[in-house]
Amino acid sequence: SGAIKGIKEATAHKIVSKFKDRTFDVIENHPEELASIKGISEKKARDIAAQFEEKKEMREAIIFLQEYNISMTFAVKIYEFYGNSLYEKIRTNPYRLAYDINGIGFKLADEIAYRMGFAIDHEERIKAGILYVLSEATARGNIFIPKEQLVAGSMELLGCDEELTGVAIDNLAVE
Repeated sequence: SGAIKGIKEATAHKIVSKFKDRTFDVIENHPEELASIKGISEKKARDIAAQFEEKKEMREAIIFLQEYNISMTFAVKIYEFYGNSLYEKIRTNPYRLAYDINGIGFKLADEIAYRMGFAIDHEERIKAGILYVLSEATARGNIFIPKEQLVAGSMELLGCDEELTGVAIDNLAVE
């Protein structure tokens, strides 16, 4: 209910009660069967099927994102922001989520990346962690942070050695 216009909770319950695990198949492939439910005309059944088809890509994206324990709320935000390009973008660099999606910070993006198999020393992880440390310093009112503090904060957050963190910081400055 709520996902398809005109289907309120009571009607959604009737549909699922009648068709059980066939519900999606009926809506997608045999919408005329929906008309057997009181309150659903043949026209409304066709409308339900059409809306269901329109939302198919979103449903598939949400299922993909939930494999990485991304909430429904964030999954919808991610889909609305990236559309169908979300698969490539997230598989390539899940840390983009922290930059692009309001409410997803470094720590959540890092959890997602971990579930996807990103290494602790992955270049994108190091870069995102450093930017997170910088943003936290800015949020505390700092307009400057000495490199030594940035390295130390990044090392603590990322669990990486000083050399790796320092080189990544130097590379960020060049970009």
